[in-house]
Amino acid sequence: MPAAGQQAFGGDGRILPIYPPASWAKEELGRRGFVRNPQKKVIVIDPGHGGPDVGAAHGSFAEKNANLMIALQLKELLEADGFQVLVTREADVRPYYFPAEVAHTPRQETRADLQSRLDLANAVNADLFICIHNNGSSDRAQAGAEIWYAPDRPFGDSNWLLAQSVLQGILGELRKAGYAAPDRGLKNGSEFRVFNGRVFPLFVLGNSRVENQPMRPTMMPGILGESLFLSNDYEANLLMQQGIREAIAQGYFRGIKSYFAQVR
Repeated sequence: MPAAGQQAFGGDGRILPIYPPASWAKEELGRRGFVRNPQKKVIVIDPGHGGPDVGAAHGSFAEKNANLMIALQLKELLEADGFQVLVTREADVRPYYFPAEVAHTPRQETRADLQSRLDLANAVNADLFICIHNNGSSDRAQAGAEIWYAPDRPFGDSNWLLAQSVLQGILGELRKAGYAAPDRGLKNGSEFRVFNGRVFPLFVLGNSRVENQPMRPTMMPGILGESLFLSNDYEANLLMQQGIREAIAQGYFRGIKSYFAQVR
């Protein structure tokens, strides 16, 4: 196991410092001019992918762009309702890039990108971490919405409540918009994949019981939402419509509001 403050990368046994450095997130908040308002709930919205990481795609329509558009719409809704919001990226970029002088692999770059999003959430002491994605599959018939959460974090019950609230919010708002999306349910992010007998959780949801998880996981309840499938022709065409993206954002908003109404 790596020593505290270090993380192993690659298969050659090397141990490198975690990237980004621990000081990066607070420095980045300063660059952005973000100061936490202690009188407000703070929501961190993380639009998945960005920059060279496209995610799923339907022709030229990339998941990274759909995620960002939904995230920015959700930000507007939350701020209008009195929340303070930090979006990990507000353009087609990654939040963090390695310094030019630091040699790294694509895998290391992806890990640093994901870690930077978690570090930003922790640096603002966020109340919730909302990771927005859309889905893809080799089976083009797959369709519907699902939410991933980690049940075995210290706040696993809160993760479940948030996931359930947001899933119902998204399904309900999509129905209002004219699409009865299949309910794919809640998914255990602590058991995202099994490969060669090893369990691989979703990195951004954090889980300290396995060695390939981040050294600095989020310290607040969080979820990862998969709204619709870009690999499904019908759902991809829906995602291209602003009204459907607004419905998904409304679904997240409705779910977040429902969550806080139940935990007060």
